[in-house]
Amino acid sequence: MNQLLDDVLKEGAPPGNGEAVLERSLAALRGRRRRRAAFRQCLVAFPAVVAVALGWTLAQRWNDPGRSVAETSGAVVHGTTPPVIELISDEELFSYFPDRPLALVGPEGHQQLIFLDRPIEPQLGQN
Repeated sequence: MNQLLDDVLKEGAPPGNGEAVLERSLAALRGRRRRRAAFRQCLVAFPAVVAVALGWTLAQRWNDPGRSVAETSGAVVHGTTPPVIELISDEELFSYFPDRPLALVGPEGHQQLIFLDRPIEPQLGQN
């Protein structure tokens, strides 16, 4: 079979054509091999590039000194220590509003101060 193909190719082909065909075939095979190797290298490099980019982005967000909790939440934080709350007695509270009728309503520790000289306004959700 190979001998038949050799005879057919030799009869119709110009001299030196076999070497040219062989060179073109080898060049095509080398090109395919190079493309496959480049594709494999890209497949290996792509996850590494993504990991580096993601790490760099997260590091920028983590180490950004201009960004604070106040900017992200919309609240302004002025200090780290909580304000000091001074508890006063009922009499001391009443002394801040002399000449006004007042009442403390509610359970001990959760009382509300009510001014009796103003009409009571209905609260939201109540008719």
